[in-house]
Amino acid sequence: MKKQKEFINSQLNEEAMLKAIVEKSPNIIFVRQGSRIIYANNRSVEMLGYGKDEIYADDFDFMKMVHRDSHTIVLDNYQRHLNGKEVAPYELKLVTKSRKELTAIHSSKLIDLGEEKAILGIFTNITDHKRVEDALRESEQKYRNLVEKANDAIFLADNETGLIIDANQKAEEMLGIPLEEIIGMHQSNLHPAEELEKYKEIFRKHVENGEGRAHDLLVINSHGQSIPVDISSSTIEIGGEKVIQGIFRDVSERKQSEEELIKYHQRLEDRVQESTHELLEANKKLKSQIQVRKQAEKQLLAHQKQLSSLSSQLSLIEENEKRRIATELHDCIGQTLALSKIKLGILKKSVPAEEPREIIKEIQHLLEQTIRETRTLTFELSPPILYELGLSQAIKWLIDQFRDKHDLDMTLNDDGREKPFDNNTRFFLFQAVRELLVNIVKHANASRVKISLSEKKGKLNLVVEDNGIGFTGSPVNCEGYGLFNIRERMNHINGQFNIKSIPGKGTRVALEAQLMPSGNP
Repeated sequence: MKKQKEFINSQLNEEAMLKAIVEKSPNIIFVRQGSRIIYANNRSVEMLGYGKDEIYADDFDFMKMVHRDSHTIVLDNYQRHLNGKEVAPYELKLVTKSRKELTAIHSSKLIDLGEEKAILGIFTNITDHKRVEDALRESEQKYRNLVEKANDAIFLADNETGLIIDANQKAEEMLGIPLEEIIGMHQSNLHPAEELEKYKEIFRKHVENGEGRAHDLLVINSHGQSIPVDISSSTIEIGGEKVIQGIFRDVSERKQSEEELIKYHQRLEDRVQESTHELLEANKKLKSQIQVRKQAEKQLLAHQKQLSSLSSQLSLIEENEKRRIATELHDCIGQTLALSKIKLGILKKSVPAEEPREIIKEIQHLLEQTIRETRTLTFELSPPILYELGLSQAIKWLIDQFRDKHDLDMTLNDDGREKPFDNNTRFFLFQAVRELLVNIVKHANASRVKISLSEKKGKLNLVVEDNGIGFTGSPVNCEGYGLFNIRERMNHINGQFNIKSIPGKGTRVALEAQLMPSGNP
């Protein structure tokens, strides 16, 4: 009885130990019948993301966890097991629940489970190993491509013996010798025989230091021709063995260029000496021309200033003439028309007949229309309000004109302080505001305009803002904006002109002009 218990305990301990080994195995372990999984260890749950309740479900298909590229090999090997054939370990791809791909080595075996047979499958995850292998292979391929496509000859030589173990295509071209003949040569045989010891010593120092550089050396090709080269070397490891890599750069063209450069330099020095006198003479002429040009520029600036002044004076003359004509219209023609209207009214009352009264009425209507047009023409030529009531009232009148004519939301903010001007400055500022409003109507596509007048430290600050489309670039050069004249006029009266515009958000123009001291006419 005691021996039987010991046997049972032994069997139980062995079973527990095997279960612990399987459950703690770093590999994925499945037991399946067909596509149905009847056992999965803990590692399979961790790696593939499916819970055991999902894996053991009757409708769960093992092939769901196999990448479609591996379906054929898995099904073929399953059939081999059923046919009693051994299946060697093979590589396949698994797919986790989160659709992540894993690469694994699958080892499988047919086992008996009573009357039924099943497949024991062990999957060793080699994803990281595969990634490293692929990266290493790709790195080696990149290195080989880099070496083969290099413009310099590259040789690999054994550190101990100095024998060449590999070379690239450029090395074959440089030496005129096929690769199979280059391999096995001693590195010193690449160089002139009479300098053999010199090149052996260079090689020894490069090996000793692990790297090196040497310039103006020679390589002898298969035709006995000397090729000047620069050599840079470094020690690398290939297959666990240290070898020295030498990069030989053909500097024949550079050497030839250096020789040509020396010859050219000599010719250049000769030419410089010959040309020195010519340059000195040319320099004298150039200085004379510069002086003439400076004088011409000075005269041009003076003419520009005169033209600017003349332009402003012409504007003033034009304004004075307009004002004179407006005064004539108002004092002569306007008064005469008004008097004629009054006399016609008296005549109309004294005429008893209806027909003459109607004719007189028509004449009165025509006179009234003429008087209105004359008054409008008078204001358009030179609004009397500008000189009689000042700039602020003239701008209010201008706002009323534009508001009625163009249906704009226009406001004027005036700080109410006294702002004395001479007639010229008042005229220039009024003309500037009118020009800016015309520009807004023509180009800005604005619905709102605000004009501000304020006095600060003896100066007028006049700002015109709109909510139009704005513009980019230099404003005084924008075609159709006509701002150049405003800037020139403000310069003439020693004023300031600033403009800021943001596309889609509108434009702000600020004018600044000096006021007259209080008490001056």
